[in-house]
Amino acid sequence: MKFTFLKNTFCCVALALGTFFSSCTKDGDIGPKGDPGEAGPAGDKGQTGSLYFKNGFLTGTITGVGKDGVTPIGENFRYEYTGSNAPFIYQTSGSQYYFNLYRVDSVNRSHASLSFTMPSDFSAAQFTYGRVQYYKKVTDGHYKELTGDLLLSQFSVPPPGAITDFSYDENTGVLSGRYTWTTNNQHVSNTTLRYLSTSSTGKPFTVTGTFSFVVRPGTY
Repeated sequence: MKFTFLKNTFCCVALALGTFFSSCTKDGDIGPKGDPGEAGPAGDKGQTGSLYFKNGFLTGTITGVGKDGVTPIGENFRYEYTGSNAPFIYQTSGSQYYFNLYRVDSVNRSHASLSFTMPSDFSAAQFTYGRVQYYKKVTDGHYKELTGDLLLSQFSVPPPGAITDFSYDENTGVLSGRYTWTTNNQHVSNTTLRYLSTSSTGKPFTVTGTFSFVVRPGTY
């Protein structure tokens, strides 16, 4: 009788222990989500696509004020890429040469244009058109934008755009110089001056810079 009691007691203890250890091996509930880790380092700047080639450069400094009319603007750019690796072809019409320079920064979705005319002896230069679309990344997904242009169509007084300090090397075909133009977000049309200009800030700003590129003559 005593043996039976001990046997039964042992069985109950074993069953209890089995249940305890079984419950200890069961997976617990999933804990709360941990804090995000620190951001990794910024990746390398993307490369300009294979559709673009270097041919000289178009640099510029944009100065003025922002939309509030107070905050100063001072941005610099240097664009070197174009859609062709061939020398730039300037157009001729009689004794007049026409130049249309366009350079891009495809990574930052920016570009600048400059157009001017020169006589066939390269003795003078007349500004006719300028445009800049400038983007600068300030935070992820956010860019500072400055866009403006100036188109001259007729003038007999000094216009708000000029080409200066220019030179042409007949041996290398390199044409270089300096430029300046101002957009005042106005459309002016009178007997002495006619031009159209736009500004993304709604305020005047000035673009000054340099250019240099290889050219060869074409026909117009």
